[in-house]
Order: sequence, then structure tokens, then C-alpha cells
Amino acid sequence: MFLKCRQILTMICLSAVVLTNSGCFALLLGGAAGAAGVVYIQGVLEQNFDRNIKDVHEAALKTMKAQEIYVSSDVLNYADAEIKGEYEDGEAVTVNVKALTEKSSKLKIRVGVFGDEIKSNVLMRAIEKKL
Repeated sequence: MFLKCRQILTMICLSAVVLTNSGCFALLLGGAAGAAGVVYIQGVLEQNFDRNIKDVHEAALKTMKAQEIYVSSDVLNYADAEIKGEYEDGEAVTVNVKALTEKSSKLKIRVGVFGDEIKSNVLMRAIEKKL
């Protein structure tokens, strides 16, 4: 009985070593973390897109103008972009885009000082539709 338990324990340990060293474990964890898609942390809504920074920036700018958000600042660089604006009620909006690779980008939206999750989600969904 002791020998059989020892064999089972050895197989479990070896399986764990193989999984963690092969990259499958990291892939499994990454898939679980990425399943959420959109993340709202400390007033900032974030989402990754499989689109280049220029496309995401253009979609964000068009969306802000379509939603009648006054754009006060618009800067696009090779690695990042920032659009600042405000709603008619004076609430500030900041959209940041960061290039992750040549073909993927991270979009961050903050509405107001402490963040407005509802307005951020509306803006994110509208940008997503333009992509």
C-alpha cells in the first residue's frame, strides 16, 4: 500500500514539473487571466486589442468625436498615444493607447478623477465597434 501511494505521489510530482517547465502551465494561467477581457482597476478600464496602435488610436478619436466629447489634446507616437477631452458636463476623459507589439495594443480609459465605470464601458464598447 505504501509503495503504491509513493508511486502515485511521484507521478503527480513529475506531471507538475513537466507542466510548469513546458510552458503549458503558463499558457493555462494566461488563458484564465485573459478570459476576463476587460479589466477595471482603480478607475481605469483596460482592454487589449489585436490591432496596431494607429488603428486603436483612430477608432478612439472617432468615437470620442461621435459621442460629442470635446478633444483638447491628441498625441500619437510610435509606442503610445494619449487623447484628452471632456464631456459636455465638464467631466474629463483620458484615453491612453500603448503598443504591446506591432499588431497589438492596450487601451486604457479613465473618465473623471476617480473613474466612472459606466461611461468608461460605454466608450470602450463604442471604440470596440469601430475596430
